[in-house]
Amino acid sequence: MDAIELMVILGEMKVRYRESDIEPGIEYFNSMIKDSRVIIIRKDYLPYAVLTFSITDEPDKYLKKGPWEYLSHDVNGKTIYIEKLISKGWDKELRRDFESTLTFLYPQIEYGIWHRWAKWGDRQVITKVKRRVENVRN
Repeated sequence: MDAIELMVILGEMKVRYRESDIEPGIEYFNSMIKDSRVIIIRKDYLPYAVLTFSITDEPDKYLKKGPWEYLSHDVNGKTIYIEKLISKGWDKELRRDFESTLTFLYPQIEYGIWHRWAKWGDRQVITKVKRRVENVRN
């Protein structure tokens, strides 16, 4: 998959781009895809949610970057910074799918952080990552 294909998927999910966002968006998504920092969750074989992320111990630098600015990340960091999350819906099952995928890929993660936009003011949201341990019988 490349950035154009990903942006088409997002367009089918009703994401709209300003003309000035297309070129930097392509560069950003190509870098994130190359770095394996894009997760797509499907329902009934169709894309349902797309997430881009960074692993870090310095989440403030991601909070302060531009929307299409690509920064390298520290795969050994303990915090996942959700850069973009586009979804047709959000529920407990979808959150668990993302959480289990991310903790499988990066088991050292302890916190999740994202920037929640709102008309009345933006804010940073921090959550502790929960570990689910399966009971195994011998």
